[in-house]
Amino acid sequence: MSFQPLAALGHMQETAAHFLKPVEFRTVRSSEELKSAMRLVYREYVARGYLTPNPAELKLSIYNALVTTTTLVAIHHSAGVIATVSLIQDSPLGLPMDEVYKAELDDMRRDGHQLAEASMLALDSRLFGGRRVFTLFHPKKMFLTLRLFKALFDYMRVMTRADELEACFNPKHQSLYDLLHMQPLDLKLLAFNMLSHIGHERRNYFRALTPNDSFHSLLKIHHLQ
Repeated sequence: MSFQPLAALGHMQETAAHFLKPVEFRTVRSSEELKSAMRLVYREYVARGYLTPNPAELKLSIYNALVTTTTLVAIHHSAGVIATVSLIQDSPLGLPMDEVYKAELDDMRRDGHQLAEASMLALDSRLFGGRRVFTLFHPKKMFLTLRLFKALFDYMRVMTRADELEACFNPKHQSLYDLLHMQPLDLKLLAFNMLSHIGHERRNYFRALTPNDSFHSLLKIHHLQ
């Protein structure tokens, strides 16, 4: 039996389009939507061991109190918030990534760049049978992630002055961020962190990236605009 990649891609697009049809991608509009988003982040991060359980069952940080932080959500017409990501613009408080990459980010600031960080990305694993499968191996999960990032990039370009987007992620998700056309901020620092801190702080397993402008063309190919 011969493999037909174009037919497979077409079927994947059709399946994803049907899956995303009842989903709206936008910024949160109420405190309840924000709470639902932070509850989703909490549930998924605790399940992966990224976060210690807390009585409030919410993932909140001091950055959530800033007007320069925007939370975007994917809202299903019946299931509610099924995915979320936050955009944190640079401020006198800095960015969460400054804890690890302050020197690199300060270099970009001195060069005149306006920075923002994508943070607290979470997708509801219950939509995918409760399995935490890698995004690129699950078409619906992949297209949901891509569409959420499109909303984030659109918001950043239209509503902020930021010209550089940063993100931290677990190295096992590198293929996803390669698909988003994001490049390493500092490979040497990444290698040092991974080799020097194994078994210590989880944040040192994460990687910093900046995007280029080709992401929208990727989404056009997949008919998601």
